[in-house]
Amino acid sequence: MNFVIGGIFRLANDEIIISATHLKDYPISTGVLTHEMMHIVQSYSGGQPGWLVEGIADYVRWKYGQDKVGGGWQLPDFNREQRYTNSYRVTARFLVWLERKVQSNIVNRLDQGLRQN
Repeated sequence: MNFVIGGIFRLANDEIIISATHLKDYPISTGVLTHEMMHIVQSYSGGQPGWLVEGIADYVRWKYGQDKVGGGWQLPDFNREQRYTNSYRVTARFLVWLERKVQSNIVNRLDQGLRQN
C-alpha cells in the first residue's frame, strides 16, 4: 500500500515516512501517525473495500489516537446525506455506532474478515 498526504506522511513497503518538522509543528499529526500505523497492522492481502480499510484506520485513530480535541480532529456528526461507504471519518463514525448499538467487538470481527479476504 502507498498512502500520501501532501507529501508529509507516506506508507510504503511497511514503512511510515514522516516529515519530522511537520510532526513537531503540528501535534494533530500524531493522529495521522496512528492512522498510518494501523495500515501496517492491517497488512491485508488486497481487494478489500477501500472505504472499510480507511474507516477502520480512522476508527483506531479515534479510539487510540492522542489529543483529538486539542488537535482539532473529531468524528463528524451524523448527517443523513452521508453514507457509511464515504470512507475515513464517516465510516469510522458508523463503526462507532455499530460498536455501541449492535456488537461491541464488531470492528475486530470486520478486521478479521478482511484478513481472511
